[in-house]
Amino acid sequence: MKAFVVLGSIFLTVTVLLLALVSTFHNDHLYDVGYKQNNAYNHLGEELTLELTSNFQNYIENKEALSPLFDTNQALHLMDVKNLYILGKNIAQITLMLVIIFLGYLIMHDEKKKLFNKLLKTTSTTLLIVFGILVILGLNWEWFFTAFHNIFFTGNWSFDGGSLMMRLWGGNFFIIASIWVGVKVLMIALFLHFARFLTKVQSTN
Repeated sequence: MKAFVVLGSIFLTVTVLLLALVSTFHNDHLYDVGYKQNNAYNHLGEELTLELTSNFQNYIENKEALSPLFDTNQALHLMDVKNLYILGKNIAQITLMLVIIFLGYLIMHDEKKKLFNKLLKTTSTTLLIVFGILVILGLNWEWFFTAFHNIFFTGNWSFDGGSLMMRLWGGNFFIIASIWVGVKVLMIALFLHFARFLTKVQSTN
């Protein structure tokens, strides 16, 4: 049963991390905060900024073509972003289904409360460790940002400050987005830890 808990925890952890990341692409409040910080509204105008944002959000969902305002190099990079987004979304959907199957098995198991408690403990601990690692890596943001792009992207991903992408998502935009993802992961980890505490209390009554 130990292997069962570990495997279930891996699936749940991956699901949480990917959903936290994928959902960020469609968080309009995040874009608004980021654009106010990096002056995108001033550089491009609020109407065009929001229009390009909506276009990008639809593009990564394969709902419309990318705006021709992005040049060839930017379009190639955003295609890589879209492919990575779709991959992450697909993996999240698969691991979520596996988590549901695991939870269904737990419901039917005689020691479901004990196993569920271990699953929550392992997952919340893992998420807290991942959060801590990300915080440490984020302290050297330039290195972390460069390493991330070298691992997950091919070709050119560095653009001139006057390019459309940099006027949209330059400055501190990605730092803000990363903090947003980290906060969501931390909140979910704490929620699972609290849920484990409640489950433990109920099992002793």
